[in-house]
Amino acid sequence: MTKALRMFPQWMRIPACILVLASCAFTTGCNPFGKSEPEARSFSIPIANRDTDMELALTISERQQGLQKELDLDENEGMAFLFESPQQASFWMRNTQIPLDIGFFTGDGVLREIHQMYPNVEVSVRSHRTDIVIAVEMNQGWFERMGIKPGDSIDLNRLIRAIEARGESPSDYPLSTSQSLRLR
Repeated sequence: MTKALRMFPQWMRIPACILVLASCAFTTGCNPFGKSEPEARSFSIPIANRDTDMELALTISERQQGLQKELDLDENEGMAFLFESPQQASFWMRNTQIPLDIGFFTGDGVLREIHQMYPNVEVSVRSHRTDIVIAVEMNQGWFERMGIKPGDSIDLNRLIRAIEARGESPSDYPLSTSQSLRLR
């Protein structure tokens, strides 16, 4: 028995534990009943050796929310969306106030397509390819300003580390096996 609990009479120990757990549950970053929220919200994940600061959208709700309600992004800020299976990706701009570019990547980390998206347009922007695993939204014109074009790559090592830092498993996403093996 811990020293702290011994200072309470026997009949007060259970209420004291409940009080400690309850106060911990209301304290930021403390969750005694499961995984705590990840500390980092954005990660440095280069594309074609150009620095970016990206949030990850890994869950369905994060992918649905995306960059909605954001009023601006810094020059190198964006969001990376990861899919559990290769697909023809489809995005729209409902409640999104800033013009964006979206880059579609295959599981080997290679950029295959770039499309422009406009604020509050609810018509879907779809990838032409059906093997997309990663989509990256950046400020409109960012890919062109940085000289990034189809055939360039996202840094899968950094992306995998970011997924792990979020407490998720990179194996949940069909990222290139050969690239992933080199990371370990």
